[in-house]
Amino acid sequence: MPIRRLICIFYLLPLVSLLQEILLDTTQETSEIGWSTYPEGGWDEVSVLDGQRRLLRTYEVCNSYAQRSNQSNWLRTGFIPSRGARRVYVKLQFSVRDCASLKPPPSRRQLACKETFALSYRQVNSAMEAEEWEWSEEAWVKVDTIGAGKSFNRNPGKGGQGPRMEERTIDFGPIIKNGFFLAFVDSGACLSLAGVRVYFHKCPATVRSLASFPETPSSGDGGASLTEAGGSCVVGAHLLGTTRLSLHCGAEGEWMVSSGSCVCDPGREESEEGTECQACPPGTFSPPDAVSARCHVCPANSNTTTSGARSCVCNKGFHRIPEESVESPCTGPPSAPWDLNYEVIGPGSVSITWRTPKEMGGRPEIMYSVACKECVTSRCLRCGDGVTFRPGQVGVTQNRVQLSGLLPGVAYTLEVQSTNRVSEMSVEQPKYASLNLSISQSGQ
Repeated sequence: MPIRRLICIFYLLPLVSLLQEILLDTTQETSEIGWSTYPEGGWDEVSVLDGQRRLLRTYEVCNSYAQRSNQSNWLRTGFIPSRGARRVYVKLQFSVRDCASLKPPPSRRQLACKETFALSYRQVNSAMEAEEWEWSEEAWVKVDTIGAGKSFNRNPGKGGQGPRMEERTIDFGPIIKNGFFLAFVDSGACLSLAGVRVYFHKCPATVRSLASFPETPSSGDGGASLTEAGGSCVVGAHLLGTTRLSLHCGAEGEWMVSSGSCVCDPGREESEEGTECQACPPGTFSPPDAVSARCHVCPANSNTTTSGARSCVCNKGFHRIPEESVESPCTGPPSAPWDLNYEVIGPGSVSITWRTPKEMGGRPEIMYSVACKECVTSRCLRCGDGVTFRPGQVGVTQNRVQLSGLLPGVAYTLEVQSTNRVSEMSVEQPKYASLNLSISQSGQ
């Protein structure tokens, strides 16, 4: 019975460890394997003990004494599902008897002895296809003629060398059908087939630079050929640019030659391993237009209480103007100007001065507006049009305004209001400082 299992072998490769999938392995079989043989008197399945006294199942043939010199002794495996393999590797454990150590019987002048055997395969879509061509050489593709590097001559009990077990790995492809059969054809050797292991290389499923690639069989063409695997961005990531994601699987199951890349969605950042996009924790954010998807601490005067934030919300009393990005700090309106003073500079004219607010709200710009009120008893009204302001009454950027047209003996209240570009976004009224003054008849 074919045995299927996965073996992960770790090498120091540039990207990911390679993977083998076993399609058939007789090296651990202790019960009957049950392969087909032809003709009778050829291959025989036997049980033997290895060097560690473990029971193994092997196939043996030794027809070197046969009368026929063109004999063909067939040993055919069961149907081996390809399981997506494109190129198959066959690892053989075997031993071959040295023909020189065999003496022909008295009735023969020489032996029909060989020290090699052949490996062939046949691709099929189902096991039933083997019925008609089972023992026809024309229906099989020969992979190689196999011989031992060093044969043995006699059993240890007779003073010579005992069986020398050899290993040989042979590959073939491309595999284009659902499965295949293997055939071992003996033409007169005295040999033992102790183990057959059939497998293929594949690159394991991997996540690399936020791109996920599926488990991919290696190329069926062997050598330096590559199998391209399409990828997809992991959850919470998207394709960067227009280059399609791809990674190439080498002949021996190693990933190499990548193209395309992914970047985390806004509100996420790449893990240290580069395998996932993690939501930014509360108090941090990852903006949509960031060069690198990293979580940043919320800018000054802003915060977020949820995970995965793309921006931080300004704290109460703080704002961003429309053209400022989510990476900009939130700012507030300025405090009131202070240290207001005036100086009479002529008949009906005064110069008002003040100092810059102690709290600028986190912004560099500052504008002032000056209001003038005439107060009679407890009632104050806006100054008439006869009062003028220089350089202006609204949007003044310097700390001085000159008023003209004031009347003597009238009580005036002057208010200097400070604003910046977020003041109009605030629900609070701008802060101001006030000054009371009255000009005497003498102009003082």
